[in-house]
Amino acid sequence: MSHVITNAWSAPLSSSTNEMQLPREVRRLRAEGYVNAVTWSFDGSRLAALSNFGGIVTIWDPNSWSVVKEFKRDGGAYSQNSFAFLPDGTLLITTAGGRSPDPRCPTPTISSLTQWDSDTGQPVRHIPDLGCPPKSPSVPIGPTDTFALSADGSLIAGISGGGVILFETHGWSIVRRFATPATPKHPDFAASVAISPDARQIAVGTGFGHVHIFAVDGSAAPFSFVAFDGDFAPGCNAITFRPDGHFLATGRGLVSAGASDDGWTRIWRVSDGAMVANLTGGAGSVRSAAWNPNGNMFVVADDRTLRLWQSSELPEAPRLITKVSNRSYSVQFSPSGILAASDGTEIAIYR
Repeated sequence: MSHVITNAWSAPLSSSTNEMQLPREVRRLRAEGYVNAVTWSFDGSRLAALSNFGGIVTIWDPNSWSVVKEFKRDGGAYSQNSFAFLPDGTLLITTAGGRSPDPRCPTPTISSLTQWDSDTGQPVRHIPDLGCPPKSPSVPIGPTDTFALSADGSLIAGISGGGVILFETHGWSIVRRFATPATPKHPDFAASVAISPDARQIAVGTGFGHVHIFAVDGSAAPFSFVAFDGDFAPGCNAITFRPDGHFLATGRGLVSAGASDDGWTRIWRVSDGAMVANLTGGAGSVRSAAWNPNGNMFVVADDRTLRLWQSSELPEAPRLITKVSNRSYSVQFSPSGILAASDGTEIAIYR
């Protein structure tokens, strides 16, 4: 199959915003099956897509946009955003329950993260390294859960059992576990997770719309606030720190497409949990959000739209600069600021 579509259309743009160069779509890449997640390598030399319900990985060279590797992995499942390059160029993917692609331990009893060699398409190890047979307790970071990687690649935070497990990538050992506090009305569970740029804090968005900010070293009680209120599990589906670490964005899930958007994407000041922006104009559940490397652009992906905002003036409200009618489940900027956004069976590339 052809993986590159060269006749890409340009995204409609709003009026100019000061001297910022507005992004435009320059290319489309095609993957096999629906694209669940996209990720750039740490040096920007590779772009990878996880598609076909997490069963297929496709990797491109952005210099030529040619496919350098495509492989199938054991099992599959909907793995939204559970996909990332490590600094050494290997890939992290959540592992389907009931399978064990660890070459040392084929027993199908492990559900966790798996490290893959992106050059050969072969599994390397489970993370954390549980040994063979796997040591107790197990770490069920399942295929429908998500994880976050620190900016330097040294820490991974994975959702497990309603809470979060933190482990390091030097020896693949568990550092700490964080339990999700209950709400005043009912138990709660982790739905999204992010690590601050300085790797000192973890932000956890919950199924009932709360945000808990934990100290990585466990030195303080979590600081908490309500991002989305409601009795029917509004869900903090996406969460991400701005590159300066001072602000945090949250995206609401469990929203019907076409419902009135009263602020499904919100930006908060980390120091005190004050809301500094309430971004509207979406069309369905927020699936992913990302900042460009210098933090002056913010992108939101939902069931029916892709929105880009100028955010350099925070805490002043960001300004919408682009809105495209594309369904997008995953977005990520490269280190040089190139945006990749999933769009059905394709990935749209914006410069």
